[in-house]
Amino acid sequence: MPSQPGFFNKVVSYIGTLPIRLGMNYDSVRWSPARGKVVHTAPSDLKREQTPADRWELLRLMRYLDKNNGFVSAYVNAHLTYGVGDGFRYQPLTGNPAWNAQAKRYVEGVMNRPELTGRFNGVQFTKTAGKAQIIDGDIFFVKTRHPQNGMPCVQAIEAHRVRNPSGRPPEEKWIDGILFDPIGRPVTYAVQQDDGSFTFYGAGSVIHLYELDRFTGARGISRLQVAVSTLRDRAEVLSAEKLAVKELSRRTFTLKSQDGEFDPSDAGIMGRTPVRPSTGQTTANDVASAFGGLAIALGPNESLEAFEHNRPNMNVLGMLDFLDRDAANSTGISSDFLP
Repeated sequence: MPSQPGFFNKVVSYIGTLPIRLGMNYDSVRWSPARGKVVHTAPSDLKREQTPADRWELLRLMRYLDKNNGFVSAYVNAHLTYGVGDGFRYQPLTGNPAWNAQAKRYVEGVMNRPELTGRFNGVQFTKTAGKAQIIDGDIFFVKTRHPQNGMPCVQAIEAHRVRNPSGRPPEEKWIDGILFDPIGRPVTYAVQQDDGSFTFYGAGSVIHLYELDRFTGARGISRLQVAVSTLRDRAEVLSAEKLAVKELSRRTFTLKSQDGEFDPSDAGIMGRTPVRPSTGQTTANDVASAFGGLAIALGPNESLEAFEHNRPNMNVLGMLDFLDRDAANSTGISSDFLP
């Protein structure tokens, strides 16, 4: 009967099969102390990987950047300028001229005020919807008719209003404000009102505008989300550099001395020494008040030098340019595309 392998041989045998058992035949999955740990959930459907909390935080960050970041403003304006411009022109091309003219008048009438409130024309509506998709990641439109003239129109629902309703049966599969059926089709959309209550719309009456990343996704997120960290870093670096420039610009001279004190006898050269009665001492401010301007007398081992600084630092400017390019490239466009 053959002898059983020893414990050491068992360990060696097991370690020898680790690359096969753990899938480490790919260099990209091998652990290395030279690289940081990747934090990510286990692979799953996008609707589960993209949690409502993640999307909500990205929505908050993107709306902040939209209000305060020049790169985001340039990115949005460039896309809307090239994508929408001064609007669309409708030109029916059937063989019936009368029908073409009638269809054109109808479409232009609808697009004159396509949104329920009547506050936006076609160009404004398209640009606003495009910006919402860029910043928020998605936007919703409820198909309806104008209560006064019966013309078809839509009611815009912004991304922050579509949320999971509270108090629903657990068997209902709500995912980030959308109820899905067992095969993954959207059935109902929950829209939160100002008082906290919810209004429910069937999927047939809702247009969900977003850019699909994967088949298993439920909601859209901003394309700029890849650049959020870079844009925040850039803003902080630029703010710190501007603060340093302001602080250094206030300094014009540097007085070097052994003890760093203003000697009261230095003011005697002006003919009289202003002495503060309460303390019997003289300060630089006392001299300036008495004689106007700044009077400085240098003693032994003292020197007055003009202060010069090298801010803004050219290395920092180069870093800001790199961050701009990195942010643009992460969105799939060249930084040269932006103004």
